Amino acid sequence: KGVKRCRSVAEAAPSVTTGPAAIVSAALVLVLTSMGGGFVLRAPNFAFISSPDLRAWGEQVRSVVPTGSIIVAPPRLEWVKLVTQRAVVADCKDVPYGGDAWTQWQERLEDLGGADQCVAPGPLLYDKLDADALVAVADKYGSDFIIVNPPEQETFDDLIDRGWSVVAQQVGDQGVGVLRRP
Repeated sequence: KGVKRCRSVAEAAPSVTTGPAAIVSAALVLVLTSMGGGFVLRAPNFAFISSPDLRAWGEQVRSVVPTGSIIVAPPRLEWVKLVTQRAVVADCKDVPYGGDAWTQWQERLEDLGGADQCVAPGPLLYDKLDADALVAVADKYGSDFIIVNPPEQETFDDLIDRGWSVVAQQVGDQGVGVLRRP
């Protein structure tokens, strides 16, 4: 006496409508969502890099930059290493967690203009390096390849005047120019 019976979870849960009404409701939501543009069926894209132009640029670079080579590239272009499958001096991604690797990464970033450029929307310090500085970085790290961002025409022209040649160019609006040592 006086003991209250607790309801089971099944009894406490609200009932769920099943059967034809649930199927019609689900179909109605699906139709209305797709008609409003909120649901679009498309073929799956299994490409890791979705841009065909960027993939083509990476293939172009791989065809002229030998495996094992190092590219002097702006650290903020973290995708260069991924797309080209080639090493870069340093980038703002894949930061080591201490020890000699951390010290070396900091030195490499300093050579490329400094770590402040890695904090978006930080300044693009790499773009402030002139042709002499970029060639010095290439010499220090044994690189025969340099990337110059398109707006830096003076640096690009200075490298061309020194005999560096363009070996890869943008594809569509993807990628950047790559220059090779004479």
